[in-house]
Amino acid sequence: MIFALPPAEVAIHPAEENNVHEFYLMCDDIGALVNQMESLKVECSKVQQLSWGLLTKIELPGSGKLGIYQPLHARPKPMRVEAPKIKAA
Repeated sequence: MIFALPPAEVAIHPAEENNVHEFYLMCDDIGALVNQMESLKVECSKVQQLSWGLLTKIELPGSGKLGIYQPLHARPKPMRVEAPKIKAA
């Protein structure tokens, strides 16, 4: 299966511990996201202001938390990929 995704970023940072993996989703407006989640009865953690963005976390069913952040760092422009044009025979 192949899924289409919106623009995304990958960041790799050194860690003091091995086997540390974190996965975050990004959003354009953390305040609007928190309001929308609360209207859906999804509890968000208090928004933290970090050097790289505004971060909240939501509890996932079955345990675990998912971080969602609004980036404050410089970001590359999203790539645009167009489907190849097929010539009629």
